[in-house]
Amino acid sequence: MNKISELCINNTNIPFIPNNCINKLKTLKKISLQFNQIEHIQKGLFDGMKSLEEIFLSNNKINSVDVDVFSNQTDLPSLHTHNLIDSIEDRFYLNNTAVLDLSHNGIRKLDSHIINSLKVLKELYLHSNLLTTLPNDFLIRTSGPHQLKVISLHNNSWDCSCENKWLKSWM
Repeated sequence: MNKISELCINNTNIPFIPNNCINKLKTLKKISLQFNQIEHIQKGLFDGMKSLEEIFLSNNKINSVDVDVFSNQTDLPSLHTHNLIDSIEDRFYLNNTAVLDLSHNGIRKLDSHIINSLKVLKELYLHSNLLTTLPNDFLIRTSGPHQLKVISLHNNSWDCSCENKWLKSWM
């Protein structure tokens, strides 16, 4: 089993993944746990999985992810999760994530510290959430050496008041 590079556990209706279930698959590069009934991603689930490059957690019932759940990953280029997440913790993601897809969640607020700390991030998908505004310093990531190449923000309930005039003109 140490030679497995991809694992798909999709459409099984499983409610959770025990910590000791998948983290022994040290050579795993891609894991897909989509279209299940998973509600929580606990710390330790991906511990020791240094080869992991892509995680697909979409279309579950995930509403919480433990802080530092990916803290033992040194590199995770791509993370996709379309679920019920309503807030993002500042230690939730890796500094080496290039593609972060948090679309189709219930995110109401985005902390600029989180986005600005992801220096490798090139693609950010936040469409179909409950965002009404963005932090003022979000524009920092639209130019310069750490520039985002793709920003997807459609299908949110944007506040177009005078307070957010900068957002309207930027869009």
